[in-house]
Amino acid sequence: MRERLPRRRIVRRRHHFDAAFSGEGASGALRFHGRALTLLALPRKPGDTSPDEVAFLTPKRLGDANVRNRLRRRLREVHRRHIAPQFAASPPSFRLLWMAKSSSGALPFPELVSQMEALYATALAKVKPPDA
Repeated sequence: MRERLPRRRIVRRRHHFDAAFSGEGASGALRFHGRALTLLALPRKPGDTSPDEVAFLTPKRLGDANVRNRLRRRLREVHRRHIAPQFAASPPSFRLLWMAKSSSGALPFPELVSQMEALYATALAKVKPPDA
């Protein structure tokens, strides 16, 4: 059995990213800032039955391609092991977009885990379901 985050669960469509950064009303993402990461929670529309989705954004200012790819792999692994089981147990009404800050590349793995779990818990506590 392969242990990896399925590709169909990674956001790759441009309109999801545009909606996350537009900030226009209900379509804009809610932002939760941590020391090394920012979590963007993009609300889903009522009746949206697509599977839980996540994106990992690593801007070019973090470094060259191999630095960004290594960080993206680490973020995916933390999500797969620690966030995805919670995400699947009670599917939230939003898509997750994790955006790395410049200090995230130097974080030890356990600290990256704790930061991502804390941001996800904050998002779950503050984001209201679309039918509320």
